[in-house]
Amino acid sequence: MKKLARNEKQQKVAFGSVEPWRGTMTRNYKSQHEIFQDFQIAVKFRLREEVPDTEYEKFYTALRKHDHWNLNEFRLEVAHNNRHHRPLVGLFLDVPLQANNENLIGARFVLLQHESGPEFFCSALDPQVQMALVAAGTWLGLKVLEKVHEKIIDKAMKGLWRGIRKRWPGFALRVQDPFLYVEIRTEKKGVMRIKLEDFTPTQLTCLVRQFRRIKHLSDVNQSCFGNKLFEPNDGSTE
Repeated sequence: MKKLARNEKQQKVAFGSVEPWRGTMTRNYKSQHEIFQDFQIAVKFRLREEVPDTEYEKFYTALRKHDHWNLNEFRLEVAHNNRHHRPLVGLFLDVPLQANNENLIGARFVLLQHESGPEFFCSALDPQVQMALVAAGTWLGLKVLEKVHEKIIDKAMKGLWRGIRKRWPGFALRVQDPFLYVEIRTEKKGVMRIKLEDFTPTQLTCLVRQFRRIKHLSDVNQSCFGNKLFEPNDGSTE
């Protein structure tokens, strides 16, 4: 068997290979509903115009080549919560982050490939469940773990947004942004939108921090989003 280089070893440990996540992070999700059981917050970037699969392939190629993201397709037909919509391609997405000890760690998302724009799912579970994000097999006290988890989520959200803005095909070449708005989705705590120009990744970090305490997204509209969230007025959550 080929001996892994040092960096390859670090990366393999980082991306979801730690025991607490094995049952969750390698599931072959069949539907949006199943994804929401493990990843409670979805962020959909709604495009002005629908795009073919080739645009996604350009996006994935750029992320792998320039940003070293790890993308792995897990299912070609993930059932949409709205049965009138066609099934979606589903991928696991690992955003590489630099830890304090200079090792690479990975924050994992799920990505669904809509014609109308990419949808990213992130987890808002208790940080004790998220130990694999911190370090392989390292036990930390709950308070310390919460702080580390928060920093990792903040870095991951910024890395995700930076990757979208830098690598979505033609983003920098267009007269206007290719996205109309950002839609924040949950299965049980509502769906709300924010204009692209009002959106920052720090808002999502704040939402993850507060998620277990709220009943609806509107509960953090002021504290996390500066009252910039608004209800969908067209009844559409594609």
